[in-house]
Amino acid sequence: MSYAPGYTPTTSFVNDETNAVAGRSTVRTVAVDTELANISSSITELKANAQKLQRDDDKLKDLLVEPYALSEQTRALIASKGTPRGLWAAGTSYAVGDVVQQSSIAYMCYVAHTAANPFVAAGFWLGISGDGSAAASASAAAASQTAAATSATNAAGSATTATTQAGNASTSAANASNSATASANSATASAGSASNAATSEVNAAASYDSFDDRYLGPKAVAPTLDNDGAALLVGALYWDTAIPGMRAYTGTAWTTLPAATAGAVTNTPAGGVTETTVQGAINGLETRKAKSGANSDITSLVGLTSSQIYIGTKQNTTSGTLKEFLSIPSWARRITISLSGVSTSGTSEPIIQLGDSGGYETSGYLGSSCRLAEATAVTIINFAAGIGIYAGSAANALHGSIVLTLLDPATNLWSASGTIGLSSSTTTILTASSKALSATLDRLRITTLGGVDTFDAGSINILYE
Repeated sequence: MSYAPGYTPTTSFVNDETNAVAGRSTVRTVAVDTELANISSSITELKANAQKLQRDDDKLKDLLVEPYALSEQTRALIASKGTPRGLWAAGTSYAVGDVVQQSSIAYMCYVAHTAANPFVAAGFWLGISGDGSAAASASAAAASQTAAATSATNAAGSATTATTQAGNASTSAANASNSATASANSATASAGSASNAATSEVNAAASYDSFDDRYLGPKAVAPTLDNDGAALLVGALYWDTAIPGMRAYTGTAWTTLPAATAGAVTNTPAGGVTETTVQGAINGLETRKAKSGANSDITSLVGLTSSQIYIGTKQNTTSGTLKEFLSIPSWARRITISLSGVSTSGTSEPIIQLGDSGGYETSGYLGSSCRLAEATAVTIINFAAGIGIYAGSAANALHGSIVLTLLDPATNLWSASGTIGLSSSTTTILTASSKALSATLDRLRITTLGGVDTFDAGSINILYE
C-alpha cells in the first residue's frame, strides 16, 4: 500500500467572488477557503506523520519501537538476563548480556567487543530504556489526525449551505476524507506491524530463556537450580571452572563429560611399541615390519603369540667352516633347524651354537648325542661346546631336524632335541641338550668341533615361530 495522496484545494471561492464568476455562492467565501486550507494542512501533516511510521512495503519502520514502549513483563525478562556493569566506559571489554548506563539510558550488549570512544550503540548495544521521544511523536500524530477530522466536519457544514461553488468545495472535502481514510488504514497497518514485532520479540525472549535453562554458563560450584531459580533439567550443561571441564545433569547428579582424546594411546602395547598416538604406533609397526621381512605381521611385531611360522633363507653347506642365521626376532619361542645332505670334509663332529647381542656362546652346553646303528652297540658322546650331532665320519650325509624351544624367558633357557638320519648307512642319530644364554637369542650357527673342517655338501635352513 502506497502513502495517502496529499490534498490541495482546486477552487478559490474568494477569487470567484472578486471576479463575479457566474453562479457563485453568496456564502462567506473567505470562511470556506480558510476551512479548505486547514483541511489541506492537516492532511499534509497526517501524511508526513504516517510516513514516519510506515515503510513503502507496509512494514513498520526499523528501530521505531523503543524498548520502553514494550510491555513491563517483556522489559523485565530482558533485564533479568543481563549482567549489570554500571556506567559505560571506553576501553572496557563487554560480553553479550552486559548492561550499562549511558546518557541516562540503559543498554544491553548483543555483540561482544572492547568499547571505543565515543559511545556508539549501533551494531553493539540494544537500548532497553529511553526518554519517550517516540511516544511523544506518536501522540502528536494522533492529535493532528483529530484536528484533521474536526476540520473536515466544519468544511462539510459550510459546503451544505454553498451553491455550485460550494458543491466543488464538497467534492474537495470528499477527496480530503478519502485521503484521511487512506492515512487511517496506513496507521492501522503500522500498528499491526508493531504488534508482530512485539510478538517476535516475545518469541525470541522465550527461545533465549529455553537455551538459558539448558546451558547454565561457567560456574565454580555445581548449581542446584537453573539461572531462573527453577529445577534443573535433565541434560542441562555448565562449564566447571574448577576442573576445568563440561558437566551434564543426569537428573540426580552432575557428571563430568570426558575430554576429547581422539588419537591417544593410553596403554603401551607389548613388544616395545612406545609411540603414544595411533598413527605413531602404526608407523612404528611398519618400520618393524620392514626390518623383520615381508612375511611379518602385526601380531608377531608386537610380541603376541602367533600361529604363523616364518621361514628363513636356505643356505648351501658346500663350502666354509660355518653357516649362520642372524636377526632372529626376539619374540621367537621355537626354532626348527632342518638339514638336507649336510656333510663335512673331516671327522670333527658338527655342532650348533646359539648366540645373543654379545656374540656366540661356545661353552656351557649340557647334553649328548648318540648313534643307533644296525648290529652295532649304542655309542654316546657328551657335548659342552654346542648342541652336538654324533656323525661318526666325514662321508656321512645328515638328514633331519633339531627343534629349539624357549624353556624360561626370564633366564633365556633353551632346550634342544632332534633326530638325524644318514643316507649312507642304516644309522639314526639322536641329540638332546639345553643352554641358558646371557641375553635374548638373536642368532645361531652350525660349525664343527674346533671349527676347522669345511662343509662340502647339502643345505640348511631354519623355521621360527
